[in-house]
Amino acid sequence: DIRFEARHGLGYSTFSTTQHEIALEVTQTVDRERPVKLQRLRLRNAGSVSRKLRLYAYVEWILGNNPQKTASFILSKLDEETGALFATNPYSIDYSGRTAFFAASETISSFSASRREFIGRSGRIEAPVAVTTATALSGSVGLDGDPAAILAIDIELGAGEERNFTFFLGDASTEEDARTLLTN
Repeated sequence: DIRFEARHGLGYSTFSTTQHEIALEVTQTVDRERPVKLQRLRLRNAGSVSRKLRLYAYVEWILGNNPQKTASFILSKLDEETGALFATNPYSIDYSGRTAFFAASETISSFSASRREFIGRSGRIEAPVAVTTATALSGSVGLDGDPAAILAIDIELGAGEERNFTFFLGDASTEEDARTLLTN
């Protein structure tokens, strides 16, 4: 019997469940002053043995108003200073100088900028191939016409241990502004 709970408050939503002795709680909110969406993931090992897990965080880049028109122009890169994936669309009429970013509070184990790599050629978002096969991501940031940002974090969660992870999704005027948002 798997149960899910959703709670909504002023400016946030929290979703929780417990499956296979892992309690999971996700809280989503938007920073009041900065252009950043925050997603906190709280994991607790309710079991009596240590567990090794790989967490995946995923967003699809649009960077415009129509994904069919923007997908082939989105450029991604890993920012070495922050560990974030940055994305730009230099051909956007309105937003060509802006930088979107996706980052984690923990050091990532692997990453990719390819939705196709994560979901798979014939996969589904409900069961991405990378997740179902527990595959490490390639580190690819090349153009493949299917832009996304995927971060993977390998963790070990001891019996009874609880840990928090935060993911940051945002938009900034420049790469330097994105770094400032991520480091403050």
